[in-house]
Amino acid sequence: MDSKNSSQNDLMLKLLGSIRQNQEPKPEENNFLPQAILALAPILVGAAIGGARGGAVGGEAGLSGLKTLELSKERERERQKELQLGQSKMLESALKLSAEERAQKAATRAEERQTRELALKEKELGLKEGQEKKIPSSEYAAGTYTRLMEQAEDVFTQLEKSGFDRASISKSAQSLLPEALKSSVIKAQRQAERSFINSLLRRQSGAAISQSEFQNYEAQFLPRAGDSTEVKEQKRANRLQAIEGMRAEAGKALEKIPYVPVNLNSKQKQEMIPSAQAAPAMPDFNKMSSDDLKKYLGM
Repeated sequence: MDSKNSSQNDLMLKLLGSIRQNQEPKPEENNFLPQAILALAPILVGAAIGGARGGAVGGEAGLSGLKTLELSKERERERQKELQLGQSKMLESALKLSAEERAQKAATRAEERQTRELALKEKELGLKEGQEKKIPSSEYAAGTYTRLMEQAEDVFTQLEKSGFDRASISKSAQSLLPEALKSSVIKAQRQAERSFINSLLRRQSGAAISQSEFQNYEAQFLPRAGDSTEVKEQKRANRLQAIEGMRAEAGKALEKIPYVPVNLNSKQKQEMIPSAQAAPAMPDFNKMSSDDLKKYLGM
């Protein structure tokens, strides 16, 4: 009997020592320390009071308490898992919502940027159209002078094709006749010459044209008595070059100014002296002295 009591006492001491060693529980087991003590208490009390039988009964009660403790731990672990799972789902939902919000904001910013770019393009287009519509008056003036020079060159071409040669001595002499005695062909030639030179000089100087300046341009651009075929061609090239320069200066205004063609009738192209009235016989200018020529011309 003493040996049994000694064994029970040893068992009790071991259990007490185990309790002392576990007085510093792990953080995750803090909630179950009181339950553990309560589970072991029946064993200790039974061993101290009732001997082996009491210890056995207390042991069964203690084991039941330990099972209850383990069950409580398992339930707590499951609760923690469920809590973590819920938190994970909440975090995932929050991240998903945040991503959708960012995508929506990015789409809104892109749409706003496109709207601004479209507005800028429309503004630039409107300014460009306004600039195209607003043509300076100087370009309109250059366009008008261009058309007048083109008309003059057209007259020169038509007369030349009809056989008229302004550089011949006879035609040059006829141009010196009084206005009433000049043929319609000479008059057409002179009108085209004045239109060409005046248009060119008005655009370049913009002031009154002196007689010397006008004569200088006549000699540069228009055929005169004694000019060779090469010189006449050179002067024609000079006229065409001047026309091209005036066209470039006119720019867009030239599109707004239509060209009005000049069509000389066949009689006007072929006529050398007026035929409507009887005219005196044409004197031989080559045989006349300069004084006689001046007297004949009323100079």
